[in-house]
Order: sequence, then C-alpha cells, then structure tokens
Amino acid sequence: MTIDAAQGAQETVIGGRYRVLRTLGRGGMGTVYEAENTWTKRRVALKVMRPEVARDGELAWRFMQEARAASRLAHPNIVDVLDMGQDKDLGALYIVEELLVGQDLGALLGRAGRLAPREALAIALPVMDALAEAHAHGIVHRDLKPANIFLAETSRGIVPTLIDFGVAKVSTDDAAADALKTRAGMLVGTPSYMAPEQGRGEATVDGRADVWSLGVVLYELLAGVRPHDAVTPGALIAQIIYEEPRPLGAMAPALPADLVSAVMGALHRDPARRYPSMHAFADALRACALAPAASGPANALARPLPPTVAMAETMAPQVAPLRPVTYVRRARTDAHALRVVALVAAVLGAVALVATSMRPAPVAKPARPTTPAAPVAPVAPVAPAVVVEDTPPRSAPAPRRRPTRARPIAAPAPEPTLTPAPTPAPPTVTTGVPVIE
Repeated sequence: MTIDAAQGAQETVIGGRYRVLRTLGRGGMGTVYEAENTWTKRRVALKVMRPEVARDGELAWRFMQEARAASRLAHPNIVDVLDMGQDKDLGALYIVEELLVGQDLGALLGRAGRLAPREALAIALPVMDALAEAHAHGIVHRDLKPANIFLAETSRGIVPTLIDFGVAKVSTDDAAADALKTRAGMLVGTPSYMAPEQGRGEATVDGRADVWSLGVVLYELLAGVRPHDAVTPGALIAQIIYEEPRPLGAMAPALPADLVSAVMGALHRDPARRYPSMHAFADALRACALAPAASGPANALARPLPPTVAMAETMAPQVAPLRPVTYVRRARTDAHALRVVALVAAVLGAVALVATSMRPAPVAKPARPTTPAAPVAPVAPVAPAVVVEDTPPRSAPAPRRRPTRARPIAAPAPEPTLTPAPTPAPPTVTTGVPVIE
C-alpha cells in the first residue's frame, strides 16, 4: 500500500510520528511531502522512497547514503537531516529534513537569465564554503547544479543552501558500502555540469570534480549560458571530454578580466590544472576587484528590456510612414487654393462686366443729308455681343439702363423703309440681334 492510497483512506503517519500534510514534489526514486512531527509539532520535509525502487539494494543504499552524508555535516549552508528510517507498516524508507521555504537557484536563473557578478558571488561563495566542509569529511557531492542550490528565506535573509546528497561519494570503512561504490564506467551526475572525469566514468573522482561543476554553475550565472551546448546528452558528454569550454570573456565581455580568469581556472579539462581545492577556488574569486559598473548597470543592460522599452523599440519603425497624412493635407490645401483663385477670378469678372455696362454708349457722328438710305433687310440672328447699326444719326444718346443680365429681344416683323425727317431723332431700328447695353 502506498502513502497516496493511505492518504485517501485516512490520516497517514510515517515512522510513528510524522503526519503527512501535502505533497511537495515527486522524483524518480520517491516523493517529498510536507509533514508534521506529532510530538514537537515541527513542520519538516519527508522524503519517502517508492517501494518498487527500494527493492533494488543499490538504490536503497544510495537513498540512505544521502541521509548519512548530510547528517555528518553541520554547516549553515547545508540542509539539516533530522531523522531517517523505515516505516514498519508500509515498508517504505524515509528521510526527514528541515523544511526550506523559498526557491532553488535554477528557478531564479530561469527568470533572470543571468545575475550581476556581486549577486552571483554572494550565492556561490557560501555554497563553496559548505562544499569545502563536505570535502574535509571525505564527501564529494558529484551533482552540483542550480536546482540543488536552494535559496531559503529565513529571518536572517536569503540563505543559499546545498541540498540533495543522493549521489554523493562518501569515504567509508564499511565493507558493505565499499562493495556498492561507484564502479568504473558508471556515469553519476547531471551531464551539463559533469566534470570530464565523471563523463569518462572514472571511479577515482575527488573534490576537483565539484570544482568543475561549481565553475559551470558560476559560468551560467554570469553569462546566461553554459560552456558547452550540445543537444543530446551523449554529444554533450563528448564535448565536455574532448573540447575546451567557450571562453567566458567572449560570452560576457563586460565582466572584469580577473573574474573571468578565476572562473575559467576551474574549467580545465585536466584535473591537475584546476584549483586543487574548493578553498583555493573561493580565494581566487574573493581576490577579484569587482568594479561597480560591472556589477550594477552593465548587467542591467544585458537583461531583457522592460515591456515599455521593448514596446517603444518595436513601435519605433512605425513612426516613419506618416508622409501619406502630410500628402493628404497638402492636397486639401491645394484644392482650397484653387477654389479661392476661382472665386477671385469670378469676382473680378463680375466687376469687369459691371464696369463695362456702366460706360455710355458710343455716339455716332452726324452725317450729311443724302439720298434716302436703301431699305434695311432683315438680318439673321448672329452671335451675341455683336451690334449692327444701319440707322440715321441720332442727336442724343439713348437712355441708359443697368440690366442685371443680357436678355434676347424677339425679332420683329419687317419694317417699311424709313425716310429722313427734320423732326427729332428717329427711333433706333431693331435688327433682331440681342443688344447688351
């Protein structure tokens, strides 16, 4: 019967005093629960191994080895192991650890992309001190990675805490343990952070493997990428074994040269060329002179832009195509100007027309008396504005009028022949042609 099945039926108590409250996470070997010590009422993290996995003697031994390795260490930056045992009812192996509240470094790195040098060292240096303590007790972690560095929120602030000693190598005089030690050719660890000697499956791995792994973690914190980037695990291990890591200075040019040199000193493929100990690595990092520009604004610029700045940059190319609007405005302005010009021309034409109509009609010179003029034949209508006069001279000008517009005059019937007379000026002969006065 599993714990989950037991939880569905009734309250589950492991080891006689750890009451299960909720599930925190699941892994390949087991499940982690939040539990409460029924005696002390302290909340703890309860790691329970799956029964089918516990049947494998080597895996069961490694599970218990985690508890033994961490319980041998007393360091503020190493998770505390409080208890271990096997539940007699379920037959499950379990480890009781302090309950940490916060997030692991991998989660932080996934959101931030990279960290400022001071922030990265503030996290790495306490973890290096914890590893130096573990190495002094003959324990090699062998699985250093951001996910195994927990940023615990405490009353003292954020405390970087080293967790998960599940694949740690522990020096022991136990013959049974010696029989289960890592065999040559067995790969232990996470490929991305695995030292070349781990990738080759060497059995004689020491603390310098942890130096390499923490160098990879620091590289990733500072550059946002890892020194090797193959896609498949096999290709990645081959890269680590046979190829030099990419220079940190090329991936993060703003970093101080001494910091770049200190980190790259941990990433020599030959263990003999690396720092001989974690203390030596930490001393090299503490000796770096971090300029304020390298730890503050320079790093801020390397991070993704805020949404408002990114939006401004995205919209910037859209500012240029505003000429069509200007073009439309100009077209409207030209049309308006044309209308004004047309109106002015119309007004000027009207003024000229009025001025023309107000001028006196031309006076014909008096003619000498002659023989009667020939009869005037009717004249066919012609184009307007043409006046044909064939009349005797007039002694006085015709009365002036101010018409508003030209009007056609109907053509009268043919008139009789006119003879001159000494009486006042005879009337003007109408020719049937419109007269504009």
